[in-house]
Amino acid sequence: MILGYSYMLKKTDFQWQNIWIGSAMLLLPASVTYGRVILYHSHYIVHLCLAFFIIGTIAETAKEFSFKKAGTYLRLAPLMFFSFAGGLAGVRHLMVIFAPLILSIVSFCFVEDFKSDNPQTASLLSAHKLQFLLPSVLALTASLAGVVINSSVLQNYFSFSQHSDTSLDPLNFSQLSEVLFGFFHQFGYRKYLSMLSLMGILSLLALVAGSYCLISSIKRVIHHKKEDSLANAIIHAFFLCFTVVMFALFLLTGSSGKYYYGLYLSLCYPWAITLVISDRTACKEKIHPLNVKRIFYWVTVACFVFNAFANIGFFFGVEAFDQPYEGLGYQNKECVSEKEATVAFLCENNYTVGYSTYWNGNVMTEMSDGKIQMINLLMDPETGNISYYDWLTSLYLRELSTENQFILISQDEVDAFTASEIFIFCTPIYEDAYHHIYRINGLDKTLLYW
Repeated sequence: MILGYSYMLKKTDFQWQNIWIGSAMLLLPASVTYGRVILYHSHYIVHLCLAFFIIGTIAETAKEFSFKKAGTYLRLAPLMFFSFAGGLAGVRHLMVIFAPLILSIVSFCFVEDFKSDNPQTASLLSAHKLQFLLPSVLALTASLAGVVINSSVLQNYFSFSQHSDTSLDPLNFSQLSEVLFGFFHQFGYRKYLSMLSLMGILSLLALVAGSYCLISSIKRVIHHKKEDSLANAIIHAFFLCFTVVMFALFLLTGSSGKYYYGLYLSLCYPWAITLVISDRTACKEKIHPLNVKRIFYWVTVACFVFNAFANIGFFFGVEAFDQPYEGLGYQNKECVSEKEATVAFLCENNYTVGYSTYWNGNVMTEMSDGKIQMINLLMDPETGNISYYDWLTSLYLRELSTENQFILISQDEVDAFTASEIFIFCTPIYEDAYHHIYRINGLDKTLLYW
């Protein structure tokens, strides 16, 4: 990730000193969610790495773009390949990279046209802009091909989500505040804290940091410097365009399931860092120390640094830095120790395929290094219905014979499970303080609601 970020900044004309500072800040967990991505959810880091590499390669290709030069094709080949590979991961790849990138190019050109003395000439179609636009469109085309294969081929074998990523289902008006909360959350804002406490003060600083980055990006788009290269100007606009795309996506599709996954894992923080290190040069100039921009700039930097150390303390269990773990509906710091005996029992008795609710199954597969494959279930305590839950699970596992398969039930799920229709097909084989395991005896799979 650091190499990709450095590569992108170098190709978009950032100085090496700013590149080193930006790379260091990229590792700071300014929010709990971003820290969680850095420390655990590596599949989100892949999206970031691809974004850095693709944007850097487009900028490099644009400098000497010509279909008559062999070097152009040598740069386009890896660009197209990685764009296609990213597209195989689904629609998120388009939303994280290409939607804000194309919007950045168009918005930059629109502002130039608006300020131009000759508004009849569209700068988007000028030779200079086409050098940047054409590689972007080619990469977007390759990515779209990957997305088509993802939706038409891969999702027939794997199930990535219970809901369509592209279905339009506007967010309820009552949830609009959550969109803003999700944005400021990435800078370290937290709910339900006393504003007079240390963590409360850091939370207020996050409001300043998020606002500063948003205003700075808007100013960069409207008042870009003539000496800035096109690639440099687009990078400055990327944070604003990324934020606009994410807000629009949440507002249009937010009610289709768990919208907070997008809110808290959309990762606008790396693009905010790019703005901060870019503003560093301007704030070093000999201006009055009480200049408003200078004050807000250093408050933003302080917010990133102090929130990072506070979150590191939280991850290591330091009581002084305790805070709500917002953004996910599940948190159990003891889940590994509670499942050690359960995993050992299943491995010793050669149970390799089982059923459970998502959070139990996800941990079981990871703790067993993939030896135990889990089929995700959703339990409705009111109706007693148990259904398949299509999230990060392999569909082919459902077609396997139920011979030597098991169902893992946590203590808080026992009542719902014993009231279900499939309970009569199960025999208890293991129980501890946290879990029950039942062996399946000729389960009629039609009893599992699709």
